[in-house]
Amino acid sequence: MEAALAHIEHACELLQTDPMRASEILLALRSNPEALGVARHVLEHSTNPVAQFHATGLLQAALLGRWTELPLEERAAARSYLATLLLNHGERYSHFVSSQLLQTFAVLWKRGWAEEGPDGKTHFFQQVQALTHAPEEKDGGGEASRKKNKVVLASEFLLALVGEFSTAKSAALGLPLEFHRQAHKAFEDYGLLPCLEIGMGMLARGVEETLVALPPSGQAGREGGSGLTADAHGSLLRLNAIVQLCLETLSWDFTGFDPLQEPSMKTPCFISPPIAWRPYLLRLDLLEGLVSVYTRLRGLSVQEGEGRLHLLRQLLTQLASLQGPVFPTGEERSQYALFLLRVGVDFLSQSVEAASTAEAAFYEGRQGSGAAEDEVEGYGREVDGWVSFVHVCVSNFRLPVLAAFPFFPELCQRLSAVTCLLLRVTAGRAVNYRGSNQDWTAACEEGWAMAAFETLIETWGVLVADPMIAGEGGGSGGTSPVGPMGMEGGGGGVEAARSLEEDAEEEAEAIATANVEEQVGGGNQAGCLTRLHWLLTRAGGREGESLDRSPAGVVALLEEARVLVQAWGHLIADDMHGEQPAIPEAIHRLCFHATPASTPSSSFPPSFPPSLLPATSLPPSTAAALLVDACIHLQHLAGFLLQRAVEVPDDPFLSPYLTETILSFVARFARTYLLPDHSLYRNGILAPTLVQAFGGEAGEGQVEQSLRIAWGFLTRWPSQREVAKAAIAVVRAVVLTGGESLGRAAVRSEAWKVMLRDMEAEKHFLRQHGEQLVGNGQEGHGRAPSPSPQIPPELGYLRLASDLRGELLEVVVGGILARENDAEAGQGIAQVAGPVETRLHFLLLGLKSSNGKSGVGRGGLVREVGVVAGLYAGMARAVDNTGQAYLPRLITHALKPLLDVATLCSAYPDALHAVLLFLRDYAEVQISSLGAPATMSLLTATGQALKAYASHNVGRTRKDANSKEEAVGDILCVLELLSHVASKDFVDFSAEQEGKLAADTVADVVFFGLERLIPLMSEELLEYPPLGKQYFTLVNSMVSTYTERVAFLPHPLFMQLLQSVMFGVQRPDSEIARDSLRALAGLASFHAQTVGTRVGPAGHANGGGRGLEAHVTAHPALFSECTRKLLHLVVYEGSVWDRLDAASNALLALILCDREAFLCLLAGILEEQPPSVKERLGQEFQKLMSAIPPRVEGGDGREGGRRRGPAWDRQTKLAFRHHLRAFATQVRPFMQMR
Repeated sequence: MEAALAHIEHACELLQTDPMRASEILLALRSNPEALGVARHVLEHSTNPVAQFHATGLLQAALLGRWTELPLEERAAARSYLATLLLNHGERYSHFVSSQLLQTFAVLWKRGWAEEGPDGKTHFFQQVQALTHAPEEKDGGGEASRKKNKVVLASEFLLALVGEFSTAKSAALGLPLEFHRQAHKAFEDYGLLPCLEIGMGMLARGVEETLVALPPSGQAGREGGSGLTADAHGSLLRLNAIVQLCLETLSWDFTGFDPLQEPSMKTPCFISPPIAWRPYLLRLDLLEGLVSVYTRLRGLSVQEGEGRLHLLRQLLTQLASLQGPVFPTGEERSQYALFLLRVGVDFLSQSVEAASTAEAAFYEGRQGSGAAEDEVEGYGREVDGWVSFVHVCVSNFRLPVLAAFPFFPELCQRLSAVTCLLLRVTAGRAVNYRGSNQDWTAACEEGWAMAAFETLIETWGVLVADPMIAGEGGGSGGTSPVGPMGMEGGGGGVEAARSLEEDAEEEAEAIATANVEEQVGGGNQAGCLTRLHWLLTRAGGREGESLDRSPAGVVALLEEARVLVQAWGHLIADDMHGEQPAIPEAIHRLCFHATPASTPSSSFPPSFPPSLLPATSLPPSTAAALLVDACIHLQHLAGFLLQRAVEVPDDPFLSPYLTETILSFVARFARTYLLPDHSLYRNGILAPTLVQAFGGEAGEGQVEQSLRIAWGFLTRWPSQREVAKAAIAVVRAVVLTGGESLGRAAVRSEAWKVMLRDMEAEKHFLRQHGEQLVGNGQEGHGRAPSPSPQIPPELGYLRLASDLRGELLEVVVGGILARENDAEAGQGIAQVAGPVETRLHFLLLGLKSSNGKSGVGRGGLVREVGVVAGLYAGMARAVDNTGQAYLPRLITHALKPLLDVATLCSAYPDALHAVLLFLRDYAEVQISSLGAPATMSLLTATGQALKAYASHNVGRTRKDANSKEEAVGDILCVLELLSHVASKDFVDFSAEQEGKLAADTVADVVFFGLERLIPLMSEELLEYPPLGKQYFTLVNSMVSTYTERVAFLPHPLFMQLLQSVMFGVQRPDSEIARDSLRALAGLASFHAQTVGTRVGPAGHANGGGRGLEAHVTAHPALFSECTRKLLHLVVYEGSVWDRLDAASNALLALILCDREAFLCLLAGILEEQPPSVKERLGQEFQKLMSAIPPRVEGGDGREGGRRRGPAWDRQTKLAFRHHLRAFATQVRPFMQMR
């Protein structure tokens, strides 16, 4: 044994220098007949922790390997041996060795739990119970001692046992899932309740002991040393172990192992234990004790107390998640819920106050930076924990239970105060970071206060969305406890809410915020609106002399204005629940309150600012009038900023962030309110006010203002991309998405005519300066570069990025075609398309003159290709609803020169990609309405572009990351183009002969592109989700539509296609997997149905073959390989239930292709199985085969040259699908190992 001990210790030393050799030695020991004795000797005599760890693994492997041969007495002796080691010699082992010994102890119990009789299990729990009452040895070592006391050891025994039997933490034993499921259920039937009983009993005693040992609250500061005695350390050590046991027990998953569900589908949100647990859980005395312990632990230092506080919060949160039969009466549930909620609000208030105080001290520099920062982070984690606790309480018990007691409103008021305080803390953080070099916006978004605020907003949303108050008429009367929240924070509070709107989850948070705002009273809404009205007027220059123009003053004013615009803009903007604009429900509720505006606070100016509201029948103090006035002020503020951009370009108040925010809400406001349509407004106060303000002449005036502002920013501030995008959104909202009447008013406005005149003027500008602006390729060839022409202000939009110019042209062309009559449409199209044609003319001249040359000018020409292609793509995306089909004629005329451009620039990936994008957009939007001649032109152009792409990309190796990313973009664009072209095959053409010719050309073009893309489809490229989805969608479509042509591809190309399909079958994305399985089913069913039928079309190399016979001849194992992979998917893969229907069709088709090969495959699989599995698997295979119909030599009819036999009727497919689902359900538990 000593030699074996030295051998193991030597292997452990080799782990650092030669890990492969060390692993070989350690694995070889497992085949040693004396492995069990060697493992015990190492555990008893070695002092090397690594050797002890591996000896524990050797002991477990030796016992499990001989488990079926061991009598019950030896199994019990092995468990007793491990328990004795831990109980009597636990101080010898490191923590990771002790953990491994505990896991082995639990594994041995789990392996033999089913065979163990009730007496043995009861005896085990009695022994553990005895440990919890045994007197502790007073060794004086306290927590520093390595000797574990008996309560801790008992807790760890049960913790390891519960964890091993749970669904998430069980060890991999190499046994079927069926075993784990049965063990889980057996332990749940007898074992889990004794663990809970022992754990909760220990918890009650541990709480009492800890309260005696810990100093009273307030005697130990959070910052200083704790001064804890050894008894206190020991009590806390024992309490920690007990709490961990209770947490693990309460986390038990009562749904068990279900082979029909994915693991993520069965994570419970709340705990629903059986009624037998009630006596141990519903103990208010125990809850009060836990709260008292938590209160005393808050007095310890962060290092000593935070981990223990976290465990107690977790336990209280688990107890707050209880529901179901443990509550026999509603009154008992209400008392339990109100106690927990009161505790949560109390501690949340205390922790927020403490965290805000600590953060203020940290920024003032009164403490050392390291300790102070740790303290702030510790308090922040505590706040986060209690916010989650309150959210769980509210979500679990809901308003009807919580509102049963009279002091619930008081709790709501306190929770509202906490919410306001969180807003103020975030505002303070913004101020502290604003002057530094750090990203203060990120600091606010990532801070503990904003995270807690977001969770509290969700909590308020749960409360106010309850049917008890959100039902019919629920929000019209009374005041909500959340009402003061919006006003108490003031401007700084709303400023903190800014980051909510910028978060990646903006929409979900805005919905939660809207749920809260709907409950706010009309007076508070009007007061907030008054504040916004005053601030926008002030920022708009009406009180410009009093503004603080220092950097800090400018930043403060602009940020406050931006955040207020965001906060109020979300309220007045459309709710976007449908495609048509709709006034938000909160606005209707607000305007039904005929409440005057609240009296401005002392921070407001004494007199209300001048109103911009048109004459209405309502006094200006009403909420509806304030609403309209604020909407108009948004436009006037945008107009003021535009004026400053023209007059004083370096004005510090020119903030692109504020401008983008205002324009974005102007766009939403235009979609919602600039509609002189009485049917969109409800009867009552709101309808006459809004119609009077925005309908008819007044409405057209607002349209004029919106277009003028948007075009002004596009021409005067094109360098600010986000501002330009928002301005284009305003034009789109007014012209296209705002309704028929609004669009008609827009295209007849003077601002619209100015836009068209400015765009037409570009043509004259290009005729004068086209060679300089576009570039003629002469630079760098002995000539001096031509100076760039001076662009006049009205043509400033020429400096927009190419994609934004295309988007702008799309909106303008769409407005012309959708709103004007045919005569006006022709004139408008000529105005905006003329400059694009002129630009294309100069580009083609420049490319031809520089063909074969290089230099600076060539690069400029290539960039110009992107601009011109983007402009044509923008026009192509506009929908042509007129009867004259202006766009197809215009674009068809431009296809040849654009293809000449693509040919000349085929060696430049960016230029060719821009042309492919144009063809993709044109095909996507226009191909369904194109006639045969226009379709033929598009197909010809597509074929030429694909040839140009293939000539420079097929066979090209891309090594660096940028070129691979470009390849993904290019291939994705080509795939989308082919998909749009293929969709034309479903559209009838007017002339029969032309229709047949065009349909054939569609197939030729698509297969030409597909044949060149298939060799490029590596597994690495298919890993990109958008590209993979588009590729497999196209392949599935082509297989279902042109099965014969796919089947008769050249054999190497067909095998590459099939390989990519089988790769897609195994992808985790269900859509990709289903498309791949459908494609596989289509190919297999084509072969199964055409065997014996001559279906090969003339002209194909494989013509005259039968189905896939040529490919099977070249690769005889084709069907069996696919079938084996599908069976592996059904039996072993975790992601199968979302694609099982598609897999059943594919598997049935493969079986019908070659039944004998399938039977041989099944026989081979059965021979590979152990005897314990072979018989059961064979029975399930027989049941599956019973659903396959017998061979049918004849057919019941032909359709398109395909044999339609009984094997492919609907009933057969459904029957096989049912049998395959039953097969997977029965086989997976005993075939999958864990």
